[in-house]
Amino acid sequence: MPQRRLKKLELIAISDIYGDVLRVKGLTSIIGEAERENRIIVIAGDITRGDASEKSVKDLMEMLSETCKYVFYVPGD
Repeated sequence: MPQRRLKKLELIAISDIYGDVLRVKGLTSIIGEAERENRIIVIAGDITRGDASEKSVKDLMEMLSETCKYVFYVPGD
């Protein structure tokens, strides 16, 4: 039986970004877009502060999805 090659998979975990767009942009520039298909990011805790709009949450998630194929969010503290 032929052997299957396992793909490299990166798992990135961040928490409590509180809508900090500059920090998220910094993170995405470090991660880069190369190998996006083999990358998962898990965001735990608070994505924004209490007064954030739905658009600001969507914008943050879109920024992260440019560098990671799968973006998972676990709400709460």
